[in-house]
Amino acid sequence: MGRLVVVLLLAAGAYLLFRRLGTQGHHRKHSPTIGTPMRRCHYCGTYVPESETLTRGEQTYCSAAHLNAEKSEESP
Repeated sequence: MGRLVVVLLLAAGAYLLFRRLGTQGHHRKHSPTIGTPMRRCHYCGTYVPESETLTRGEQTYCSAAHLNAEKSEESP
């Protein structure tokens, strides 16, 4: 009976250890914004990932609405 308790305790300890080690690496994989270059929207000033920006010339925008709003302000 004593050996069964020891084996169960060792199995539970190993399970908890592997579970804790598995979740530490898991959090690192799901942080895509770390190291992602950010660009500032010329219209509203919001920072967005560079891969999601729209550009016109040297200016970057966070959405098509801001790109078009800036374009319509320039037209007479």
